Amino acid sequence: MPSTLAVDDPIPFSDFGKNLLLTRCKTANVADVPIESMREKFCVHGALGYFDVAYPVWELGDKVHVDDFKAVATAIVQIQSHWIDWCSKGDAASTAAKTDAKTVIEWIKSWKPAALAKATTTPERDLYVLLGATDAQKDASKHLAACIGTPDVLGLAPREDVGPMHILFAPTRHDFIELLGYAGLLDPARQKEMWNRDATSWTTFWIGWNLVMALEYSPWEFDKDFKSCMPMNKFEPTGCSNTPCSR
Repeated sequence: MPSTLAVDDPIPFSDFGKNLLLTRCKTANVADVPIESMREKFCVHGALGYFDVAYPVWELGDKVHVDDFKAVATAIVQIQSHWIDWCSKGDAASTAAKTDAKTVIEWIKSWKPAALAKATTTPERDLYVLLGATDAQKDASKHLAACIGTPDVLGLAPREDVGPMHILFAPTRHDFIELLGYAGLLDPARQKEMWNRDATSWTTFWIGWNLVMALEYSPWEFDKDFKSCMPMNKFEPTGCSNTPCSR
């Protein structure tokens, strides 16, 4: 979105949100795109164990972004595997869940950029359907989610029984700012909280039960168009973004 913002000008979050609706969702009415529709119609999505992830379709034509998506998807399953290790302390009852995690990770490694890019031209958004997952791969994810979400094996579980945790990834800083604008249009009562300059350096925020997570840091210097960034692995070798800092 072209911008003539000066450093001290108010940031037109509303315009960024409206631009997201018009260019990505083909509507001017935010009521047409509740968060569930944003995830289901305009993102590829699927549960990877206890975490139900969504990644915007419009960024899947870029192999670098596909690689980033695979990296963060893998990390999400690895985190669950580590959590099982920490909580089970080697209990044999956790062996099956660890095997399930390995099965899901191997499936993620098999994702091909061309297969994911099909989502840009077809209406299918479910990762398991789009990428032709086997019944064994689907079951592994479900069993892993059950292990994390119930206390039967680990002896603890999330306090709130709200099902899988939903994560919506924002691949670029521009995506993140547009999603902030969209969130404020969805819930005007939160505009004061989210539509401020400090928010432009955030890496996460919530839309209902959906955690929006940036995959790039904001740059050192203010960028009025929000098209530059600092890659998350610049100072952190285990970061997930290999994306160049200029778009």
